[in-house]
Amino acid sequence: MLAKQVQTELAQANAVADEVLATMTTVRAHAADDSAKAAYAVKLAKFYVLQVHLKYSANLAYLRLAHPAQYLQM
Repeated sequence: MLAKQVQTELAQANAVADEVLATMTTVRAHAADDSAKAAYAVKLAKFYVLQVHLKYSANLAYLRLAHPAQYLQM
């Protein structure tokens, strides 16, 4: 009878431990989600700046080809 009680208590303790560990993983995932979003936002901002530079460079190159006399004096 005592051995059965010990097994039951151990099983209940393991269930609590499993639940806590599962919760910790979920909490970590949510915390990592915020940092992942921030890292993604930084990468998108850098991408945007590069895209603006690329567009500006392409437009400038076009203008130089379309109106070469204006840019020869520079």
